[in-house]
Amino acid sequence: MSEIEKWSSASIVISSQSMTAQEITNLLKIEPTEFHEKGAPLSKRNPNSRKREEHLWRLDSQLQQSEPLDKHLKNLIEIIEIHARGFKKIADCSSCEIFCGFSSGNGQGGFILDHNLLERISKLPLDLVVDLYPPE
Repeated sequence: MSEIEKWSSASIVISSQSMTAQEITNLLKIEPTEFHEKGAPLSKRNPNSRKREEHLWRLDSQLQQSEPLDKHLKNLIEIIEIHARGFKKIADCSSCEIFCGFSSGNGQGGFILDHNLLERISKLPLDLVVDLYPPE
């Protein structure tokens, strides 16, 4: 049996009823990793699939998944801090979050977010979501 690797990831995710993904891109002056517009099919392969109910804009951390979660967060927080005014405007009319994924590989383990990082996160107009992926 092969050992499952420990991994982590993080993304800025913005969903909005009113701001299009293109408007978010224009305001932040950041090209997203992925975006979808409201009304587009959920499945690109099935044009008859349900339609998206919101505009979605996502920017992934550019770090490898082998990097610790705190490094992914620091990477994205620096971007958010540089573009703080734009994120504040977006947060006033949209749902903004930093979405994190984490797997310890073997089901035992965790991650540490030091107090300085937590302080920086607490000043942002974004929610922090951590999704845990236990081994099968």
